[in-house]
Amino acid sequence: GGAAAPAPAPAWLAQLIPAPAAALPGDAAPATIVLDNGLRLRYVRERGLRGFYLAGFITGWTGSDPAGKEGLGSATSQLIGAGGKHGRLRRLAAGAAADDLTVQVGQRIAAAGPAPRFHDTLAAIGDALSDPSFPSGALDFVRRRMRDAAKSRDADPDSVANALFDRQLVTADDPALRRPTPASIDGLSPRDVEAFAAAHLRPDATVLALVADLDPADVRREATAAFGGWRNPAGAPPAAQAAIRTWSPSRRVVVVPAQSEHLILGQPVPGTQDDRYPSLLLANEILGVGFDSRLLRALRFERGLALSATSKLIANPGRGILRIDTRVPAARAREAAALIKEEVARLTRDLVPAGTLARARAQLLAARSTAYEQPASLADSALEDEMAAAAGRRPPLARTADVTPERLRADMRTLLAPDRLAEVDTGPLH
Repeated sequence: GGAAAPAPAPAWLAQLIPAPAAALPGDAAPATIVLDNGLRLRYVRERGLRGFYLAGFITGWTGSDPAGKEGLGSATSQLIGAGGKHGRLRRLAAGAAADDLTVQVGQRIAAAGPAPRFHDTLAAIGDALSDPSFPSGALDFVRRRMRDAAKSRDADPDSVANALFDRQLVTADDPALRRPTPASIDGLSPRDVEAFAAAHLRPDATVLALVADLDPADVRREATAAFGGWRNPAGAPPAAQAAIRTWSPSRRVVVVPAQSEHLILGQPVPGTQDDRYPSLLLANEILGVGFDSRLLRALRFERGLALSATSKLIANPGRGILRIDTRVPAARAREAAALIKEEVARLTRDLVPAGTLARARAQLLAARSTAYEQPASLADSALEDEMAAAAGRRPPLARTADVTPERLRADMRTLLAPDRLAEVDTGPLH
């Protein structure tokens, strides 16, 4: 690439960096409401929007299942959707189809519907989270569904490959490796669910984002009415997962009858709160996102090995994974793996041209800009930004503006280990 200047950020990007929470300043958007109990709500006002779109997440559940109780967090999340003790969510669900209303309540929260139903929807969500009810027999249904899913997962070669990949990235005792089994699912009791909910349903670990055309004062009032009475359990909110410091990479094989081979390569990387994460965002974009990525150029256009080759970052605040996927002819799998490692090594060895870095940043901005045009996607994006703000950080996308070619290379030298990538091959025995 040449030395093209970075694409200018759209005006809305400047608003991704939130000011300290205070009374909502008139029609400004986005703005953050922080209730006394610690719950955060980011409000984005979209003039002329007739509906509302709400997204939310309760942090601190990842890796929190006790040993022998794998699946407890997932079961609890599903059961919260049964509604609170006042029955508001159940009554709301009964007329949801007629009202063109969708509501999901659990660790992840999502709702969308006509603006006149916003009050009832927020009240029902607040009831389900602050005073959950677990109806008799509901756990039996959830256990059956989870048991069937676990059996299907264990019979699927791709799921087996994913598990083998994960085991190479963390130590054997890491809670992230705890996966539900039929035995652990059968062992879940109503008391387990109630205890988990009591410990993990916390307003100070809950972040919401709302897109609507409502008066800001009304949004604050509705949020306070729905969630202001929700109390935190004793103790501090859960800390983010610890970063992965060491791993034991190797090559593992899942044998299936096929002519091609699915390759997974990757390694641990820092989470979204790390100072180097914006460099990772850009490096991942250059490496394996889009039709002009380096992986696709090397594997498809130059060697004719693969129709697709992608990389992606899977990250939470504390830790992340860089994962590369491709499918190649079995006889050329080792050639493909070597090419992938070389492309990862290039990021640690060579300066990325300024034009290439600018295009990567422009692609990230374009993806967010597209989301900005869709209210539901904008709610998800605003949620991501507010979760960064809750940790006292600017959103990673905003921080990419600080990354130069020199900084990107320096960061990749401290983060990437091309000779130590974990690998799982799913394909024929050879």
